[in-house]
Parts: sequence; C-alpha cells; structure tokens
Amino acid sequence: VYVALAFIEAGEITQAAIIYSELFKIIQKYEAVLDSKEYPKSDSQLIHHRYSMSGERIPGTWSNKQHDAIGALLFGVGQLYKIDKSVVNDEILKISQKLVNYLEVCYYWEDKDNGIWEESPPFLHASTLAACISGIDQVSSFCKFDSVGYKQAQANLDQLLPQESS
Repeated sequence: VYVALAFIEAGEITQAAIIYSELFKIIQKYEAVLDSKEYPKSDSQLIHHRYSMSGERIPGTWSNKQHDAIGALLFGVGQLYKIDKSVVNDEILKISQKLVNYLEVCYYWEDKDNGIWEESPPFLHASTLAACISGIDQVSSFCKFDSVGYKQAQANLDQLLPQESS
C-alpha cells in the first residue's frame, strides 16, 4: 500500500494502479469476510494483512486487526480515482465499498486494533482513526458511509490527540 502511495506522489500512476489492482485481487479471494454483517470475533473473520506472493494468507500468530491498513488502502484508491478514474475498475469500486462496510461492522471509530504497531496489545490509536477517516474521505465520491460513525471517529481522534493511543 505504501509503495503504491509513493508511486502516486511521484506521478507514476500506472505503477500505482498495477499495485492496487493486484492487492484488490488478493482481497477479492477473501471477499466473504467483507460480506459478514457481524463484528469479527475470531482471526478467521478478519481481513488479514500478511500474504504470500501467490496471494495466500501466511499462517501464524499475527496481529491481524489493523484497521489503519484498510484506511490507507482506501486513501490510495481514492487518490488514484481522483487522478484517473479509468485505472480504477468496477471490481475495485465494489470492493472499496465492502471495505468501508467492513470498517463500519468493526466499529472502527471505537474498536481497539493493533494498528501500525502490530505487536502491541490492541488500543484505540489516533493513527488508525486518522487513516480510516482519510481513507473514507478519499472514497466518499463513490462509497457510501455511516456519517454518525464517521463523526464519532473524528470526535475520538480529537480527544486522543496529541497522544497516539488510549
């Protein structure tokens, strides 16, 4: 995700689009996780963040609850869409909406996650809230979102800052 964001900043839109396309192909393999309307209670119900080169989940104990990564992914796709709509296909638009829905099912505005810190116990992180808010901002032209949850995320972020974690 972060490499693709760097390509966008460098004006290498085609390279960024290729990365996002491949990332979304991996996510699409696990789309059933996104279709759940229930809060994930086990690791298998979470979107994982470690995959092999062939797009398979890497097994093992890992902090898979990382809402910030989803926010960053949405942020990049939203930026790419604003620059050149033609490089964001319908499947990416559909999965983007499902990612927003997934964050909302997880109550991202109050859900403690491992965030960028990965190995720490779950906390409510300012960086996670900021990533989710920014990601939703970027995709708001083509994704619907819960404005009440969004406003709560903003309020919780304001309350946390300048601290990183609760």
